[in-house]
Amino acid sequence: FLNNYKDKIESAVILTPNLKPEEFYRVIADEFGLVLKDFSKSSFLEKFKNFLIEKNREGKKVVIIVDEAQNMPIETIEELRTLSNLETESEKLVQIVLSGQPELDEKLRLPQLRQLLQRIANKIKLSPLEFSDAKKYIIHRLNLAGGTDIINFSDKAIKIIYKNSKGIPRLINIISSRALMAAYLENSFDIRPHHVDIAIDTIDPEILEKRDFSRKIKIGIILFLLILNLAIFIYLLYLTFYFK
Repeated sequence: FLNNYKDKIESAVILTPNLKPEEFYRVIADEFGLVLKDFSKSSFLEKFKNFLIEKNREGKKVVIIVDEAQNMPIETIEELRTLSNLETESEKLVQIVLSGQPELDEKLRLPQLRQLLQRIANKIKLSPLEFSDAKKYIIHRLNLAGGTDIINFSDKAIKIIYKNSKGIPRLINIISSRALMAAYLENSFDIRPHHVDIAIDTIDPEILEKRDFSRKIKIGIILFLLILNLAIFIYLLYLTFYFK
């Protein structure tokens, strides 16, 4: 995406966001090639705003993309509000994109981040893949790696991957990668169900199960209500025959 719009966008991509505020600012400065003699928050913000104004005059958008943003310390996330204040009378000078796991949404809802949450213009949540898309996804990843001509995931193996990943791409990646390793150790170019089983055994069960926790709660509640209704029905039936 960034390559397609490199003539219109100046971007900084931060892949390791577990940084203190000053470290975060230093990384941004390095990404945009900003040189500061004596680094401080005030000097950075002044230099960065001048940079933004210059790019704005050139007709370019400045974008900061933070990957794995759920790992950002709260005090660093709070600093994003400072950056979002950099604007002209008519428009914002910098766009900030946070990409992360569901834990990011939980963190943004903390009371101390309420003001930042109010400034978020768009939120997109990716839904789990359907089975057919998950299969295409695995084949696509293999194709990008140049392995579709020699490596084959059997349909049964893909079904097991899908069942245990629940269609979540990150989990599909983890299970598939480890299944490939299991097959490699057997000198096999075919990924079979037992390779996937070996892969799943190496993954922390909580990683596979915690995302389905809410679903289990819902099922538990439904079962409880069914049992309760059945108990009430039996009790009423007993009273009917008893008083008859």
